[in-house]
Amino acid sequence: GEFKGEHYIALDYVAGQDLLALGQYVRRTGDRLPPRFVRYIGACTADALAYAHALNGDDGRPLGLVHRDVSPQNIIVSYEGEVKLIDFGIAKTHASVAHSNDGALKGKVAYMAPEQVTRETVNHRADQFSLGTVLYELLTDAPLFTGDNDLIILERIKESEVPPPSSKTPSSNSELDAIILRMLSRDQDDRFPTAKEAAHALMPESERRSTQFDFKSW
Repeated sequence: GEFKGEHYIALDYVAGQDLLALGQYVRRTGDRLPPRFVRYIGACTADALAYAHALNGDDGRPLGLVHRDVSPQNIIVSYEGEVKLIDFGIAKTHASVAHSNDGALKGKVAYMAPEQVTRETVNHRADQFSLGTVLYELLTDAPLFTGDNDLIILERIKESEVPPPSSKTPSSNSELDAIILRMLSRDQDDRFPTAKEAAHALMPESERRSTQFDFKSW
């Protein structure tokens, strides 16, 4: 904004940790995040995405906003238990492509949706896929798509052959497997229709309100 000829940026200070730091801490200590904690983070982030996806412009028409960079670095958990989705710096409205005018891919490679990699039409469900990769990593303590270089990672994302989380960690179960694998479907149409529905599947709002975590202990 601008005030008396001076420009300013208003930022929301969040006292907490992003999921990248949280994951590094867990791996360093040999601990493991409780599945309920992962579901809570996923549901709150999905709700944030649902809010962004439903935004209208000043003319009342949908903006068609897609975040395009949902990743551990961009999800912060405050010590009070709030989950914040940050950094809409490369978000796109009325998204039709996953790349900029010069053809450069936007976003962190390992968390991209297949349609971003193959330059297909991108809509709000790309964010749902990216969130699925983050939740998969939180459950299994390892990134879903890895490789010696970005090209190998991109090829693995295009194939999207994803084993159930429970095959890598006993902390998952068939219900949670089904939710995350649906979010990680190769075909956009096989994912949840909206981020709101994904949020409800992960943890209904009524259950979230009664959920308490000692975040400071993490």
